[in-house]
Amino acid sequence: MVPSSVFSCEELSSLELFGCIINLPSMFNGFCNLKSLLLDRVVLADEALESMICNCTVLERLELIEIDGCTYFNICGPNLQYLYLRDQFVDICFVDVPKLSCVSIILVIGICDEIVGPDICNMTEVLGCLPRLEKLYVEGYSLEAYTEVQILSQWPEDYWEARDCLSCSMNQLHVVKIAGIFGARPELEFIKLLLANSPVLEIVSVTPKWGQNVEELKMLKELVRFRCASTNAEIEYKPSRGLTSSRFELYH
Repeated sequence: MVPSSVFSCEELSSLELFGCIINLPSMFNGFCNLKSLLLDRVVLADEALESMICNCTVLERLELIEIDGCTYFNICGPNLQYLYLRDQFVDICFVDVPKLSCVSIILVIGICDEIVGPDICNMTEVLGCLPRLEKLYVEGYSLEAYTEVQILSQWPEDYWEARDCLSCSMNQLHVVKIAGIFGARPELEFIKLLLANSPVLEIVSVTPKWGQNVEELKMLKELVRFRCASTNAEIEYKPSRGLTSSRFELYH
């Protein structure tokens, strides 16, 4: 249990908590000087996490790793610039994050045995709230969960288009890294959507799922055929079998 006295240290600029239980005091008004927060394998409810983040108004860097008790993440931070999220989650919501430029989202499979289909986080809706996004790293993600529960065959090929796609162009997005994909249709359509809406994109790095029966050549052929809004974008393909990485120009 984190001592309640910790939450009265208003001068804290950096806080890292590991493997503990967090109960916010009723009089907690936030850390007015906190710029960096790391929570790793702590026990914390959704509402408490939201309160903790929203009340740290100068927070610039946030790392959340396998939080016990949270499945819905509401991220609010007018000065937030970097987010690393590794967890089992159902949904993410960004509110008032005008400076958020670097995002890493890693879905830890587990909760998706119970939450499937449209109830899982829609990544296009998440990205549509981040117009200043410059660097994006996605691993696992809900797409992998869809494949794990073997429901992909029930979904239309234009799934992402049917979900309203991106609400805005990703005008600042330069680098995208996507790891652990199977080459399933929704995964490829997600990449295609990013390419079509990112006019300054430079690199899309793709790494297939290791140890799975992935048709890598077929997936690569599809990737290099996608049209891209950026005239400088390339696909960096990193094979899962220890082969040399390759870069390919995209259609414009």
